[in-house]
Amino acid sequence: MTADEFVKIARGGSDKLRVDSIILTFGGQEFHGSGTMQIEQGEIKLVVHLNGEEKFPDPKVGIHTKRDTWQLKGVIEYHLEFRCDRAMVVSPRDMFGKWQTFGLNPVYLIHSGLDAMSSHERHAFFTQGESESQPIVNEDNSVCFTALLQEYPFFEPLCGKKWEGEIEGFNFTLEKENDAADLHVILNSKQDYASAGETEDENKFQAFMSALAFLTGANAWPYRIEHRRGRRKISDMIRATGRLSRISHTPFSNGLAFDAVVGNKNWNFQDVLKKGTAFFEANSKLSKEISNLLFLFREADAKEVHSDITMISLCALFENLVQLLFRELKLEEETKNSDGTYKDTVLQFFIQAKEKLKAQINQQIDLASTTIEGEGWKRMSGAVGSAAPFTIREKFQAVLKHFQLDEQWRKEMENSFKTWHAVRQHLFHYKDRTSQSEDDLKKAILDQCQIAGTINFLILKLIGYSGLMRANSFWGDYR
Repeated sequence: MTADEFVKIARGGSDKLRVDSIILTFGGQEFHGSGTMQIEQGEIKLVVHLNGEEKFPDPKVGIHTKRDTWQLKGVIEYHLEFRCDRAMVVSPRDMFGKWQTFGLNPVYLIHSGLDAMSSHERHAFFTQGESESQPIVNEDNSVCFTALLQEYPFFEPLCGKKWEGEIEGFNFTLEKENDAADLHVILNSKQDYASAGETEDENKFQAFMSALAFLTGANAWPYRIEHRRGRRKISDMIRATGRLSRISHTPFSNGLAFDAVVGNKNWNFQDVLKKGTAFFEANSKLSKEISNLLFLFREADAKEVHSDITMISLCALFENLVQLLFRELKLEEETKNSDGTYKDTVLQFFIQAKEKLKAQINQQIDLASTTIEGEGWKRMSGAVGSAAPFTIREKFQAVLKHFQLDEQWRKEMENSFKTWHAVRQHLFHYKDRTSQSEDDLKKAILDQCQIAGTINFLILKLIGYSGLMRANSFWGDYR
């Protein structure tokens, strides 16, 4: 069996394959056996039977973490070697401790033959026995990634055509024959690209996938990723297949893509991909947090999630985003003098008043005639001590100021904040879910679209995008 044949079977999502020479490692122990690989939509499982007198260890009781994963390798259908670095036990062992089922996601195919050779090694292989005066072949230092995403929900008007663009150090190609086809992604390094190593290459590819996921509103999880440096294959990763769905609250839509194709609107999705990749490639705390926040955003807006759960999640993510931007963009530091005091007179008096109140309350605690009275003053001390110089509203305004918005966008963002604040208070404290009218449900949908649009807007500004987007996913108008 070849790698491509295995990928075709994995893409089909329904088959069983023989696996021999299995070696499992866990907790410093090594186990040996054979088994059957079961390939299904959404999961790849390996049923293992141990050799001879070997038995699986007693199962762990409690919460399982990454430290409880197994490492394993084996041979599929007599020929194709593979490994899995994080195999999880997915069903109890049999009563004799001989059988165990593992979930494999992802699987790494182990390359051999020409795929494992560099340019020099290939040249030596093909010219062996020939004259030693053969010209020396320069080492090929190019880097290439190819990936396949099952029926990925790319913009329908852009299907049927090969789209090309560039990011820092790489050219990319996206191709999807029709709306039901798989998306084919290729990243080829430019001639002047100097790779610092496999880790940098993979970081760039993952940054591109994060930007693609944000652009389309669907998790960009390829079921196959091939990574080559020169002619040598570095890795060939296979995931269980599964159709990836697009959320409703995306910053861009098929409508905008259609208008861009026919020339009605000026929108370049390659530019969004380039800016998004540059942002996520930084691999900073901010970019990592934004990537995770967007993942949670997509999970919260999935079709099978109840609208109230989506709204609760969006309210939490909105506040988390504002706090994150205020903190990581160092916006509080911009309000201070070199000696650490605040430039704003109101904030100066706030700090003075807070310290004065704390001192007065501490005196009352010392003078309290009873324990109960002292506890009351201590409670008040906690309330005063936790008073922050910046409310969430003031932090949001600082973020807007940082992005230097024009008057129209600033007013729209401030209206969105008012909507978020009212929705959050009502949703978390006062909402009656058993007596909602149709008007209540309609308003909830409109509010959700407005809050989601604001999250998208702030992240687009953060990555440096300036162009058409929809600030509200309900109305669909672009500006």
